[in-house]
Amino acid sequence: MSNAANAVTLSGYDTNPVNDIRLLNPVNSQTAFGNFSANLDSATVTTESFETTATPNGSFIDGLTTQISGITANFSYKKDSGASANGGASTQVQQTSIGGVLGNGAYPTDNVRFISINSSNNLSINFSSSIAAFGYFGTDLGDSGNILTMQFFNANNTLVSSQVIGSTGSANSSQFFFGFIADSPSEEFNRVVFSNSASNDAIGIDQIKIATPTQVKTKIPEPASVWGTLLCGGCLVAIKRRLKRV
Repeated sequence: MSNAANAVTLSGYDTNPVNDIRLLNPVNSQTAFGNFSANLDSATVTTESFETTATPNGSFIDGLTTQISGITANFSYKKDSGASANGGASTQVQQTSIGGVLGNGAYPTDNVRFISINSSNNLSINFSSSIAAFGYFGTDLGDSGNILTMQFFNANNTLVSSQVIGSTGSANSSQFFFGFIADSPSEEFNRVVFSNSASNDAIGIDQIKIATPTQVKTKIPEPASVWGTLLCGGCLVAIKRRLKRV
């Protein structure tokens, strides 16, 4: 199954006109984040920004465990076979100076720490319970023509959805937000796998927000709909889904 039929995807992309600086006003990604968050229970849903994790700067992500929205999340960069993703290149916790950017153009979107998915590597996040919503900010997508693939698997290791985003022609240090909300129990998931297609560039991941089925608002009034922006093949495509969780 390549795409969940009724799931809501909300995303926004902000290109950066200048290399290697943080965007000061990423309107599209912040708007998408606000729309995503509006569908969740703000009293119980939390965000992981990696600012207080015990994992040292520059450490491989394997073994990192955090609590997000009351759910345990286990992070790994190894493939399903158990083999390392790509020798010395890997997925790591990284840290910049306040307002800084790494040499590859990636950066944290809220403070100084984030996850860097390096060239031709992946990031796997396993959750202790079924998840109905998953969102995050990303940086430095598209300047090298790289594509980010996200796969969502359920507890039976069945692929629920596969989402591919990318943009070409951006300078270093672009920013985007992507959110996925399941519309039914068949679209809920326990694992998310990111894959970076680039052979020579990294993608930054930060401010991960998740929600269980009970933390997703159960009803949006019938006239309302959820609008988003899906990045695909270097263009921005408007999409609409009506959320009908009951």
